[in-house]
Amino acid sequence: MTSVEIEAADVIKVILQFCKENDLQESFRTLQKECGVTLNTVESVDSFLDDIKQGKWDKVLLEVADLQIPVKKLEALHEQIVLEMVELREVETARALLRQSEALMALRSEDPERYLALEKVCNRTLIDPKLLYQGSSRHKRRDAIVKLFQTEVRSVPPSRLMVLLGQAMKWQRQEGLIPSNTSFDIFSGKVPTSVDDEDVFPSQQDITIKFGAKSYPECALFLPDGTGFVTGSADGFIEVWDVWTGSLKSDLSYQASEKFMTHESSVLSVAISHDGQLLASGSKDGEIKVWKLQNGQCLRKFEAAHMEGVTSLMFSNEKNKILSSSFDGTIRIHGIKSGKLLKEFRGHESFVHSAVFSPDEQSILSTSADSSVCLWNVSSSDCQVRFRPQASKLGKPVIEAFFLPSEPGHIIVAESSCHVYMMTVKGDLVRTYEVTGSDTGPVVGCRISNHGNYLIALTENGTLHCFEKETGKLINTAATGSNRAIGLELHPHKNILACYFQEGVLKLFKA
Repeated sequence: MTSVEIEAADVIKVILQFCKENDLQESFRTLQKECGVTLNTVESVDSFLDDIKQGKWDKVLLEVADLQIPVKKLEALHEQIVLEMVELREVETARALLRQSEALMALRSEDPERYLALEKVCNRTLIDPKLLYQGSSRHKRRDAIVKLFQTEVRSVPPSRLMVLLGQAMKWQRQEGLIPSNTSFDIFSGKVPTSVDDEDVFPSQQDITIKFGAKSYPECALFLPDGTGFVTGSADGFIEVWDVWTGSLKSDLSYQASEKFMTHESSVLSVAISHDGQLLASGSKDGEIKVWKLQNGQCLRKFEAAHMEGVTSLMFSNEKNKILSSSFDGTIRIHGIKSGKLLKEFRGHESFVHSAVFSPDEQSILSTSADSSVCLWNVSSSDCQVRFRPQASKLGKPVIEAFFLPSEPGHIIVAESSCHVYMMTVKGDLVRTYEVTGSDTGPVVGCRISNHGNYLIALTENGTLHCFEKETGKLINTAATGSNRAIGLELHPHKNILACYFQEGVLKLFKA
């Protein structure tokens, strides 16, 4: 796309027009003075010049007050108005204009004789138009002033700021750069978010999306603005869905034309940058791709990011690096711009199920099928802490762990058993969340509610379990109506939960 250069002065003029049209006179004059940019527009040039021809001086002076006109031309205009006021026997008006007009005050300094002549005219008792206009006529002098002013003013379409913003937003919606069918904060460049006032367990099924047995979702993740969610499927397709309708997002033109983001093998993991602009996807064959989410363009491909499937991904805060984990037992950091491997972390003895940056990105927390949790130093690549949760000491895989930003030094650890733990980063047990029931199967994932009151876990048989985070008490359960659960994700602002299953469905639950 060819870039368009926009002059700073043109931007100021658009703002000046907005101020003028909305009667922000003080702002208009201050901005015009400070920037040295003049607007010099009238609603209609023809009407303005016709007002001069017709001697409608009240309207002309009102327009001229907001224009930047050369002093010589203003002097000629005000001189003509004084003469016409004298001709009409409006002597007091003529004298007031003579003494108060800035243009005529400038004339007194620059050409005292000419100014004195005007004073004498105001003092005459007998008025002869021929002498008044020095051999010319009122209409000829008006025509001369029209010629002076016609090069100083111009007319532009009204409301240029609002029109340009509207056109820009329309184009961005067509290109999929901003979502359609929702409000949009132009100043922040984001969809305004409303957060549910309190945590409520989302146990009511709302929307079901059917994928098919061979194209079931392997992973899912909500967009940061909460308008939709991304799924990566067993058939290699990556799709972006509308959270309110359960249909593919219509504001993404590439999806509308059935040009999807894809891999040649199953998509096992996805990640989205904090600003929602970039998407990373990892596949079963060890490939990682980085996409521009709004247009579906692949920006970077790491064809051999890992020797086996990519189990988790995470962007750095500056979205210039990607953290990945794999079935090959390694954790790696990749440079998006360079396309190169930057760091590798080895030490797990089996599959690595998950890896996440600490909030300050100085550490990495990882979990493995070898039953361990490791805390790595990013700078040195050394494993600083290694421990096994309680049940994992019996050989249970640890499926995920994540930091609790609201409680520094604490993490949540989920293992493939009936237990989820709150622990310290040193491996000390703080609290246990135990899933009850003989046929629930192991936990497949868990999330903390948006206000931090609840921990919600999903078990393999499709049951949701809601715990009080601070006590570990199980306060509610809900059946999803599906088996062979793979994972769950929580909406970033609302009490909405997405659960996805190997039987080929994704279900949204609301409070």
